[in-house]
Amino acid sequence: TWSMARLVVQDKGVYTAACRSAEPRLEEFQASELSSITWALATVGVQEPETFFVAIEQQVLRLVAPARTLPAGAGSSEYQLYELVHVAWACAALSKMAYEQLYLAVAEVVATAEASRHQRNSGGVEFRLLALLAWTLGKAQHFHHGFFASLRDRILAEESEAAALPFKIRDLSTCCYGFSAFGIVEAKLCSALATLLLAALRAGAVLSTQDLLFFVVCLERASTPLDAPLYAELSERALHSFAPCKRGEVVAAKKEEAHGGWL
Repeated sequence: TWSMARLVVQDKGVYTAACRSAEPRLEEFQASELSSITWALATVGVQEPETFFVAIEQQVLRLVAPARTLPAGAGSSEYQLYELVHVAWACAALSKMAYEQLYLAVAEVVATAEASRHQRNSGGVEFRLLALLAWTLGKAQHFHHGFFASLRDRILAEESEAAALPFKIRDLSTCCYGFSAFGIVEAKLCSALATLLLAALRAGAVLSTQDLLFFVVCLERASTPLDAPLYAELSERALHSFAPCKRGEVVAAKKEEAHGGWL
């Protein structure tokens, strides 16, 4: 299925048949194989058979079970976390909202990994992965307190290093989407997100319309106004991002976004 999706094979019947063939053997699949299959289905927009997605959820629960019972710091590897988050993303992208156990199990192992690595000063989970999961949970409408608490703490901790380690705009905007989906818009968090966004813009990043929408929805809902100078510069740089540019620059920007986008 992964190869067919990469080759832009659009016949959904072919994917459905492949899913029916693979379904009895899903218990043998590892996280990487589940990720490849679900990515292909999400890319093409294959919604059936529903029993296949039920089986996917059950296999994800089997894969994360050991990590949920091991001592802190001895759970899933970064590689497996990457694959599991992408399985959850694919289900959310297909609007498969019913698989609550899948979403929450993945959120739990990621939150545990982030907390344990922070305690061991090992840098934490890759920020892009946290951002992708924030979007996924927001889209699927399944809230996990531990995950969003760990993501909030990570963002507040990273604020002081914003200038030295600018984040990608898309990662920050998808965090905003996830937080605002559950009404998590406390002023301190929103100010930290705005600071990180501003650092990215100062480093030369350009806002897309989608990213700007995600930021506006989150930041405008803050319980108290953001720091006025910060907000003024943020607004000015956002407008500058949409200033007219040469056609070649527009095409290049759209091409880069297409390759780096998730939605």
